[in-house]
Amino acid sequence: FIRHLRAVQLKSPAKAPCFEECDSDEDGTRLKHRPLSFDEIDEERDPERIDDKDVLCVELAGLTHDLGHGPFSHMFEEYMNHSRSQERADGQKRKPFCHEEMSAKLLDQLLRVNNIDIAKYTPRLNRKDIEFVKILMTGLADNARWQEDKWGRPESKRYLLEIVANKRNGLDVDKFDYFCRDSLSMHGNIPAHVPVMRIIGSSRIIPAKSTIGYQEKTAHDILKVFQFRTTMHTEAYQHHTTKVVERMVQDALAAAEDQFSIEGAGGRFIKLKDCDTDLEAYAKLGDWILNAIESCPTQHSEAARILKRIRTRKFYKCVGDPVRLLTSSSRGTIEKEIKAQILDDDDGGGTWQNDVAVVITSIHYGGKEKINGRTSYVNPVKKITFFNPKREETLYEGYEITQAAYRNILSPLLIPRSWSETTVFVHSRSEESEDAIAEAFLKWSKQLELNNESEPASTFRNGHTPSKRRRLEQSLSGQTGQAIQYSQNTLELTPTSRKPYRSKG
Repeated sequence: FIRHLRAVQLKSPAKAPCFEECDSDEDGTRLKHRPLSFDEIDEERDPERIDDKDVLCVELAGLTHDLGHGPFSHMFEEYMNHSRSQERADGQKRKPFCHEEMSAKLLDQLLRVNNIDIAKYTPRLNRKDIEFVKILMTGLADNARWQEDKWGRPESKRYLLEIVANKRNGLDVDKFDYFCRDSLSMHGNIPAHVPVMRIIGSSRIIPAKSTIGYQEKTAHDILKVFQFRTTMHTEAYQHHTTKVVERMVQDALAAAEDQFSIEGAGGRFIKLKDCDTDLEAYAKLGDWILNAIESCPTQHSEAARILKRIRTRKFYKCVGDPVRLLTSSSRGTIEKEIKAQILDDDDGGGTWQNDVAVVITSIHYGGKEKINGRTSYVNPVKKITFFNPKREETLYEGYEITQAAYRNILSPLLIPRSWSETTVFVHSRSEESEDAIAEAFLKWSKQLELNNESEPASTFRNGHTPSKRRRLEQSLSGQTGQAIQYSQNTLELTPTSRKPYRSKG
């Protein structure tokens, strides 16, 4: 099942027979039971009463909400958006690609192409219900307008949108499902410390806010869900080696995109980066595109060479120490700045510009809010509505946990120092350019530190394995004439003539 985890399957190849792709039926069958559990729990507590149509709509949304994922899941979405972030010849920027919107389009396509009349199978469903399924799949921002005429339901049922794709606070069954699935794939067991069914069992509808509320006593359990999210992103989804592999796959797709086409509607051939404009072409995409590129090395020489490096584990080399950003910046912007630094440093730098490969990991707990027009990451528990069954008024109105109440409900030992971390890794595509890129990256990062825009990344995130530490010690010792020793998890220069020493601690 590791093959379900994007480029993780290329970093950690599966050793047992498994599915070639993440099949939507298989995913959806598991997922559909959890929304049903929510509905059964809440049915007696909902003043509007959840009817059979609501239950069926939520099940359909659970089955189809990820139809729009391309090959390798979110990695393909990143590739599409990076490709279209460049301006067109007419100076217009393309709309960002969103797999959730593509899922809604593909649902319409499935019904239309296969002549499926929903009312034939379930007489009570109509076109408004299909529109409601689509908004259940894509989610709705907390401040977005409710369209009762379009979705056929009063706004008092807005809480149904928090089951599959929760845009209000991020606590939904999609997370519950892939946490269990991916933990089983990576670690061999389901995370017992994340009590999913206890959380669901403590839920009820809060009528005054039309939201799903949870008993106050589960605040710690809910925080565990978001803590486990950061763990999975750190160890799997955004592990630095996984991100390098993803970058290499994206480079291979970019190198092949002008020659590699998919047959779409009417026999037209659509380029890979434009395949979302043709639903028939997009529906044909799969992990097989990498095998197709590798099978035609003469036609896709550069792309095939990159993919061969992945198969033989000759990944791009990380140069320098990673940097933690304190301000937001894009991959493209950072690459341009480092390339400009290379040109300034060396006459031969022009030949090394294209060897710069920037990888950014952005890991957070999932709690977001806008402050002065900028997105900030906060404690996700702040966004959850709670109730206390011993206080009857909270059953109708609910409440959010204030900052002052955290100490009584959540131990300070469990609250992290920061709710997000954005780290920049710079890699070289060739050995010849490593020194030039490393020097440019160092100067770039020092300038950011002077401007208070960055700080050195933690030793946990900098990838210093024991062997890398030994090489670093030897390199720095040769350059400075000073011995190196590790103390308190930090790298220190010690003015002594002794050989490099690494403490056992």
